[in-house]
Amino acid sequence: MLLSIDVCADSLSLAAGSFSGNIVNLEAAASVTLPPATVENGYIRNHAAFAMTVGKLLAARGLRPGPAIMTFTSDALLSRRLELPASKPRDIARMVKNEMIQTVNTAGEYVYEYTVIGARPGADKGKVIVWAYAAPREMVDGYAEAFKSQKLRPVALDAHQNSVEKLFTGSEVNGRPQTPAVIFADMEDDGLEMHLFSDGRRVFSRLAPVTSSELRSVLGSSGAYSSAAGDFWDGLELGSDLIRGDQILNEAVHQYVNAVSDELRKMAQFQLRRDSTRPVTSVYIYGGMAQAEGFDQALSSALGIDTETVVSVSKVKNDKIKLAKYINAVGALIRLRGN
Repeated sequence: MLLSIDVCADSLSLAAGSFSGNIVNLEAAASVTLPPATVENGYIRNHAAFAMTVGKLLAARGLRPGPAIMTFTSDALLSRRLELPASKPRDIARMVKNEMIQTVNTAGEYVYEYTVIGARPGADKGKVIVWAYAAPREMVDGYAEAFKSQKLRPVALDAHQNSVEKLFTGSEVNGRPQTPAVIFADMEDDGLEMHLFSDGRRVFSRLAPVTSSELRSVLGSSGAYSSAAGDFWDGLELGSDLIRGDQILNEAVHQYVNAVSDELRKMAQFQLRRDSTRPVTSVYIYGGMAQAEGFDQALSSALGIDTETVVSVSKVKNDKIKLAKYINAVGALIRLRGN
């Protein structure tokens, strides 16, 4: 069994399972809150607190240390889609590094990786298409230390972009094939991560600084939520009488929904500029905040685009676990050649 730990600024989410025959067999999942300032923008800042929380996460499902993946995101992580001459892996790695050095263009040491996503269509079949990544060495070394401290055997350090691409490419979502242009949006407390898919392939990803700090504060101080109840957003109903009947609460919800919909609208407009024949017609949300009942309906109304919370993905065999919280961790369980 493989362990996959998704690292966010305020929490860790674990998915445990295996990948075989293009299907993820999801056997267990759990999440736990991180102490404040343990992780900042993808960097592990408090290694002792991080190690303690990983141990707590494994204990929550009675799991022992073993082969593991960690997946993360950061605006310090750079990525580019490249078309390169078809070559041996070591030669592609060299070309990727040369290209990404120009992209980084800053002081500091970086680690360079890539994933091959296919051959170039058309007459020029001597090209391969790759997603190339550059991550600060300090960040990567921090995760290496985290693996070691918990006696986890490192299989990979994965980026959210790559994890999501593996999971959603070629998948049906909520029991239906994807429309030609789709946005997948990861709604977390510390930010909004959006991935644009066109014709079944990821073509662009973006982090937006939309946080829920004000909404969380207003909800917490109102008594609409008790921290003893567990996960902040799970089970919260945005359309409840309590929220609809309170002007301050209602306004806080609308402000957050409008901020998210503005960013999603920008992504949809970007897709129109790149291919006006394939407008975005579906948005799928997931992540911690997507667990709150009513976010998808509110976003659908604000955007004018059908919006749903991810409930099922055809690549995932799972009868009991709510997928929305664990998408990044589940996608990282998919191990492909070069991943």
